[in-house]
Amino acid sequence: MPEIRDAVACELHARLALWAERIELADVPEVAYQVTLGVDRVLTGRFTPPRRTSAGR
Repeated sequence: MPEIRDAVACELHARLALWAERIELADVPEVAYQVTLGVDRVLTGRFTPPRRTSAGR
């Protein structure tokens, strides 16, 4: 669990730095998505986000 905690902390730190120490309510979904990607990287060992593909291609 320390790895997940660290991934969340790192992502929140990065996002707060980008938005001058303040996250607007409208930005919460993007922050949550980025945190989820960070946790996914910890759990799966991936260091790049999964590729999004359009359906049927």
